[in-house]
Amino acid sequence: MTSLDFSQIALLTQDASPLLPDPAYLPWLGQVAWALVVAAVVLGALGRQRPGVSNTRLLMAACLALWTFYPGPWGLSSWLGLAFQKPSLMACALALHYVVGYFGARIPFGSSQIHPVSNTAMGAARIERIFLACALALGWILLIDTFGFLPFSVYAWGFHPVCSAGLLACALLAWVGTGRWHHLASSAPALLLLVLLVFWFLRWPSGNVWDAVLDPCLWIALHSFAIRRFLQRPKG
Repeated sequence: MTSLDFSQIALLTQDASPLLPDPAYLPWLGQVAWALVVAAVVLGALGRQRPGVSNTRLLMAACLALWTFYPGPWGLSSWLGLAFQKPSLMACALALHYVVGYFGARIPFGSSQIHPVSNTAMGAARIERIFLACALALGWILLIDTFGFLPFSVYAWGFHPVCSAGLLACALLAWVGTGRWHHLASSAPALLLLVLLVFWFLRWPSGNVWDAVLDPCLWIALHSFAIRRFLQRPKG
């Protein structure tokens, strides 16, 4: 009996027929997603502190968000789509979390200002650092896969329901490990869990779970976030 090498075993896991999203909803879902992401980016780039909220800042965020709904090639969502395709569900969840937290004066998750001496907060921060490292590593793996340097297609695994179920189980375990069970949207594992549950029903944006949890725009932003956190860490 001939033994299978790892590449052959990997190919056997890519034979599932993909479940794809309904194409009728894709255009307006993409516009709503880009509106959320653009609003969060503008609010974050122009200031993070809520005291003295600038009407100009809010007007700029609202105008750019409305621009994403403009149809045709002159719409902002069309230009962003050419560069980054569609935002992932995770990017939308993070953007919505930031916008709601901005107007609610809540401290975003991952901040060391939330119970700095609490064991629960320290455990949650540790898990979120692991999530950040995994997201960056996943992006690099998918980039290498895009150039065809791997003997199998990692991206194709995202169409397989087993891959979605595995990610869902990991997100659930990580969420339980944070100890913040009563705050369903206060940590990265909780947001990922919600994103995966939505993906099971909508299959958005492409029917591939990797596109639901990561996209090029979010991946670049995570690099910026990781570099900033590294530079701000205590010396010594």
